[in-house]
Amino acid sequence: MFNFGSGPVQRVGRRGFQVAARLGGVVDHRLGLSRRANAAAERHAAPIYEITSSRHVHLTFDDGPSPGFTDAICDLLEAGGHQATFFFTGCNVERHPDLVRRVSAGGHGVGSHSFGHLPQWERSGPRILLDYARGHRAVQQSLGSKPTLFRPPYGHHDWRSALFTKGLRLRQFGWTNEAEDWKPGVTTASIVADLEDAIQPGAVVLLHDAIVDNPAAYDRSATVAAVGELVKVLNQRNLVSRPLAGR
Repeated sequence: MFNFGSGPVQRVGRRGFQVAARLGGVVDHRLGLSRRANAAAERHAAPIYEITSSRHVHLTFDDGPSPGFTDAICDLLEAGGHQATFFFTGCNVERHPDLVRRVSAGGHGVGSHSFGHLPQWERSGPRILLDYARGHRAVQQSLGSKPTLFRPPYGHHDWRSALFTKGLRLRQFGWTNEAEDWKPGVTTASIVADLEDAIQPGAVVLLHDAIVDNPAAYDRSATVAAVGELVKVLNQRNLVSRPLAGR
């Protein structure tokens, strides 16, 4: 049972739904929708955007893993003595489980990023919660351990991401800066220009080692090259990228 500070949420709205069995114990009662309960959930499981106490930079990558891109990014980071955090989608994890293990073996953080990267605002509550859970299980099965980090697709935080992170005791992360490298045709120069000033202690920087929903942006070569340049910036400033910490 969840408690968001104003009493346990047992039923919300007119039409509840049972998700306990399919979420593997994330929820153990009926849930639905109400503005008051949703707002309470969102307040008490808000994402972390900046690590104000950190002496490190935190490079993060969404949507992978993707062969030829995720591993190349890891190679560049590790050569410079850096680690990042990768928020993987379950659909790609099931295709490339060995790549998930390679990332973890390199000292990088691994979190879940849903299964199918669905737009939450276009789907029902049960559908989104089940997609989150399916993605989480895919990462867990590949790693052999439970991930403790989560980032919802598009960074969209609402009552569903709040319930999911609260129920599994995850840490949900947003970001401080991004370069919109998910857009087709983005260049290495533009990515570096957008992020160079952001390379400061405490920053959580968003990049993409894969793209799930736009074939025109599947090629991540510009992002890979940009990582090489950002490693140079980190080294010039005597800064280190480290993984985000889970619970």
